Amino acid sequence: DAGADAAEGADAAEEGDGSQLMQDDGPFDKVAMPTSVNYNKFKEVTDLIVNYLDSEEKKLSSSTAAAREETAVADRFSGIKQSDVMRWYMDETSKVGKYSSLDEMAQEYLLLQRIMEYLIHNQQTVIVIQDAPEDDEGNKDDTQRMIALNPNYVLE
Repeated sequence: DAGADAAEGADAAEEGDGSQLMQDDGPFDKVAMPTSVNYNKFKEVTDLIVNYLDSEEKKLSSSTAAAREETAVADRFSGIKQSDVMRWYMDETSKVGKYSSLDEMAQEYLLLQRIMEYLIHNQQTVIVIQDAPEDDEGNKDDTQRMIALNPNYVLE
């Protein structure tokens, strides 16, 4: 069953060796790192992200259709910054009162980061259009990369 395989893959993607249960860098110091996610939660997050990416791509393509006709330049969708998608998701889930504390919100953000990585690297539902630029030390902030829905992905 493909759904069961995806759930197992999501669980495997979210599980560590158990030795690092705390995140020790950035603004999430000492926040318990989620080690797994059930399939329903994974599917819920995935569906929200996929539908958002699809709607944003459709908005951009419809708003630029008239401009393309006037200029005869075929602009293609250049993606959405991953941090914007993540910010949208956190805003949407906080609107419904999902979080009772900042720790819960931080855990959800870390889980969202892991699911995004899984969607990009394992499922390839989301593709990277442009990598994040490097800073002066040669580090990359992956949330600054441009992403889009895989054109071969079929919306359910």
